[in-house]
Amino acid sequence: MSCLGVFLLLSSFCFFTDSTSLGGNLASVHHDIDYQVVQNVIYIVKGTGPAWIGGTNWRWTDGTPFNFSNWGIGQPDNYQGNENCLQISTEGRRFWDDLNCQTPLPFVCAKKV
Repeated sequence: MSCLGVFLLLSSFCFFTDSTSLGGNLASVHHDIDYQVVQNVIYIVKGTGPAWIGGTNWRWTDGTPFNFSNWGIGQPDNYQGNENCLQISTEGRRFWDDLNCQTPLPFVCAKKV
């Protein structure tokens, strides 16, 4: 199997950060290894800082069960009632946070191959 020029092949998934036109969904995280892979993709591509992954209203956008989480202390908090999307950070303690879905951030997608 090959990711055909996209970023990373792991466990029959391609992970990429450049375009949703490649198909797939924002990345979902189901295990600690998924979490580490997504962290590494973000760090290699953009360094530190937040990025979108596929959690919204505490479901994964790919339809898979929301069975793993790594929320920061006090998160999710739905600040001002409009934080419904999940961002992951590669800085500090590397926890998840909810954020307004309209916030422009880089993203990590995954596609089963």
